[in-house]
Amino acid sequence: MNYMLLIIGAIILAIFLGEKFEVNAGIIGVVFAYLIGSFMIGLSPDEIFALWPVELFMVIFGVSFFFNFANENGTLEIIGRHLIYAFRNHLFWLPFGFFLASALISGLGGSIWGAVPIVGFLALNIAKENNLDTRIISIAVIEGALAGGLFPFGPLGAIVQGLIASTGFAENAGNIAWELFLASTIYPILLLLFLMFLDRKNDAYKDVVLKEPAPFNKMQKRTVTLMSTFIGIMLFFPIADNLTNGNIAIISTINEALNLGLMGIVFGLLAYILKLADGQTVLHRTPWSVIWMTCGISLLIGVGTQVGITEALAQLIAYVPTPVIPVTIALLCGCMSIFSSTIGVIAPLFFTTLPALFLATGWNPAIMAICIIIGGFAATVTPFSDGGSLLLASSGYDGEDQKKLYNTLLFKVTPFTVGSAALTALFLSILHQM
Repeated sequence: MNYMLLIIGAIILAIFLGEKFEVNAGIIGVVFAYLIGSFMIGLSPDEIFALWPVELFMVIFGVSFFFNFANENGTLEIIGRHLIYAFRNHLFWLPFGFFLASALISGLGGSIWGAVPIVGFLALNIAKENNLDTRIISIAVIEGALAGGLFPFGPLGAIVQGLIASTGFAENAGNIAWELFLASTIYPILLLLFLMFLDRKNDAYKDVVLKEPAPFNKMQKRTVTLMSTFIGIMLFFPIADNLTNGNIAIISTINEALNLGLMGIVFGLLAYILKLADGQTVLHRTPWSVIWMTCGISLLIGVGTQVGITEALAQLIAYVPTPVIPVTIALLCGCMSIFSSTIGVIAPLFFTTLPALFLATGWNPAIMAICIIIGGFAATVTPFSDGGSLLLASSGYDGEDQKKLYNTLLFKVTPFTVGSAALTALFLSILHQM
């Protein structure tokens, strides 16, 4: 228990010092991992090096390296604009257009940091011109980006899959990642449907005019082809191997050899050779801050696992009445995500407890993973968290309009998304016990 408090305290201190001195918390996490690991626990430097999450590092780098070509040459933005324009004759469903555009851009490599500024600017200005409900628009853009980012081959999904693979459920990492993606997509869609039902008498959508987007250029068409090939390969062989029960040797061999991070680097190199965008600029877009944050905190937690902190944390959670554990975890992660990154801090901390939590409570690890992520993502819409701050910054609003959007995000959107995440966790817990 003392080591658990020490490691959790070190994580909190790393976040605080990172904010105060504008240093990546992951780098501070590496420092704490070394000081605590070597001078307090007695690990050698080589043992600490062995705890560095190599696969997680490669997955984040590989996926971002490849998909950043589509980000850099404008393919993702054009895809988003075409998807929104497809709703020109079904304007009442336009919020779904924003949701899908944001999800697609995020899932194809733009992540929340690319999808929210691109779609958010378009969506909020359409909302301002036509007096649309910014609560619905904000949820559509941010939740779409979060859901799409969790696509197993997308930026956030790749990180989640890597984190799960580092636990005792490595063999089921792919399946859990898909279940997480589906749950995180379905619940915001239901949320949007509910809000749109309440707003069904709003005639403002009838006056919306959407401009026809530019066609894809030659490089963008090649980029779409290459992305489709990558996704097709990563989907075909696992599905084919599963359908044939592993009886076709060549399919099984290829399936076992496929690795998301390494395949991302292979296709990234092809994009580089084909000059789909300036290669050096793409490399400069590598999300090193995300890599350092996630891997650095994971290393610190890895040091803690050597002295049983995951088991101690799981035992602490086990004191909560079993039926309400999912709801408790969702709300706890939601509160924590106001001050820290869901993917960079919360997921690495709580995912490591999944095996011990399963043994202590019997809860399905997929349900626990879903509650961790949807709980953490629920508060991402706040104006001082990733999603909300990006939306505010990219809205183009100023003065009174920006203040109204700030208040909408804080007092209307956040309680709604956090409450919805808690209800989703409750529903899953009831479903699991039936």
